[in-house]
Amino acid sequence: MKNAPVGDRKYWKENEDHPYKLNQLLKLKAIPTLMEFNKNLELVQKLVERECYDISKLEKFFENPSFVVDDDDDENCNIRACANCCIVS
Repeated sequence: MKNAPVGDRKYWKENEDHPYKLNQLLKLKAIPTLMEFNKNLELVQKLVERECYDISKLEKFFENPSFVVDDDDDENCNIRACANCCIVS
């Protein structure tokens, strides 16, 4: 699992040129977002905003055995990423 912090809320909301919004692979529109890519960097599955808090959807997202990382064979596992916002109160 890779964590991809987007910065504070204001930076995320007001910055149309945010690198994750412009990135052709990520095309991030909302946070939080969980994404899984295969070894060819094709999107396998994605959870966005409220879906990230749905226990059944989270269980399904993580039930795939590709999540298990074999240190000797990293190139054959899928990549999971979490984009989130740092909330500062």
